[in-house]
Amino acid sequence: MTERLADPDVINDPKLLMKVMSERSKSEEIVTAFETYTKAESDFDGAVEMMRECGDDPEMKEMAREESKLAEATMSEVRQSQERSDGWSEAAAKALHSLLT
Repeated sequence: MTERLADPDVINDPKLLMKVMSERSKSEEIVTAFETYTKAESDFDGAVEMMRECGDDPEMKEMAREESKLAEATMSEVRQSQERSDGWSEAAAKALHSLLT
């Protein structure tokens, strides 16, 4: 997408330029949502692992539990955002859905 923004044919056609900029913006939203989801998923996995390894330490268990709740909330928020589409094109929403499932 970024390369198309430098294309003289795109630059010289205001309608095409707006379309390409809009597509790029939507693509960035999907990438950002996917990165947010995968980080939260990794954080959740880390919290679960911490719970297993902390033994009888109640403070560590509580910290891991809170971290897992936060990660779950973030993943849920991204899934709900994708389900609502939040202004994304149908193709963009489907692409994100396929990445999350």
